[in-house]
Amino acid sequence: MTTKKPDTDPIDDAAAKNIVARRLFMRWVIGFFSVFIIVDGFFWYLASDSHTGLVTEQPYEKGLAYNDTVAASDEQLALGWSSKVRLEGNSVVVSLTDKDGTAITGAELDVKFMRPTVEGYDFSARLSESDSGVYKTAVEFPLDGQWDVRIFVSWNQQQYQKTTRVMVRP
Repeated sequence: MTTKKPDTDPIDDAAAKNIVARRLFMRWVIGFFSVFIIVDGFFWYLASDSHTGLVTEQPYEKGLAYNDTVAASDEQLALGWSSKVRLEGNSVVVSLTDKDGTAITGAELDVKFMRPTVEGYDFSARLSESDSGVYKTAVEFPLDGQWDVRIFVSWNQQQYQKTTRVMVRP
């Protein structure tokens, strides 16, 4: 006696294929959106952890004061002052002369030291006159390398400023 397999219902076959197709489609949709969310999360992390793009603080206010800045620069050029910044050991020395080459004595000199490559190490100092037209102070740089030295001079109601880059070596 032979047993005959019952015939499968074609409707059941179609339903099974439909279920498999739906499951496969849902896996693809879930996989696509999972990859999309992971990539978006990675880009969000990069955007929040990298450079903000801000070049200057308060750009609008500085833009409004641009004409004043240009006028102050013209006034400084008309003064004809010159300065030399140098490092001597652990001291910063600034020499100031007017347009005739005469030493500027009795000025108030403030200096701001800024690290161009790394934030958080900036500091300021006040220089005192050590010789005629020569101002000096001892400083201890927290890191070796390049530093921007910005001097601010006030003398006889006149203002002067200049930025110089120096190299601090160990």
